[in-house]
Amino acid sequence: PRTLDPRHDAALWHALTSRARLFLRRAEVGVTLLTPDGRRCEGRSGTPAVTVVGEPAELLMYVHGRTDHALVEIQGDPDAVATFRTTRLAV
Repeated sequence: PRTLDPRHDAALWHALTSRARLFLRRAEVGVTLLTPDGRRCEGRSGTPAVTVVGEPAELLMYVHGRTDHALVEIQGDPDAVATFRTTRLAV
């Protein structure tokens, strides 16, 4: 993973948050996206829910369907995490 300057990081976060609901529309659980520095975006409301934690670039890669390559941690109830992992992501 690359270390991005704050300007690029902010642009990726904006791209992610402005389209999060579209990317996560197929999820059968609620999904919150969270960065290590505390930025948070609700991508899909619902219960049970999971939280996907990572840097904006990694989160964006994940929601684009690059789930095997993105460096993220999925937190939540094990059943909700298992359900979310089967979600077909990307547009």
